[in-house]
Amino acid sequence: MKKNNTLTKTKIEYFKLLDSYNSKENLYAPAIDAQLAINVLCQYLLGEDYYIVDPLPPPQADTIIVQDILHKYCNREVTKDYNKYKKC
Repeated sequence: MKKNNTLTKTKIEYFKLLDSYNSKENLYAPAIDAQLAINVLCQYLLGEDYYIVDPLPPPQADTIIVQDILHKYCNREVTKDYNKYKKC
């Protein structure tokens, strides 16, 4: 998967959220919407050309995105943990 470094709507929305943060008013950055978090991680980790072919609602698509991110970046650890889970 080729990663494209263009500014998408999701990235701009995320950067606006970070810019709204004032460190003098609050110790932590502002809360982020769960769907925006998934979209930002998907675009940066899986690439902007990533898509799911099946017509799924967002909650099911989010599950597939998380699986794909884990498979791509830490497959060995996830497989070990899943095998431990199955043995329980």
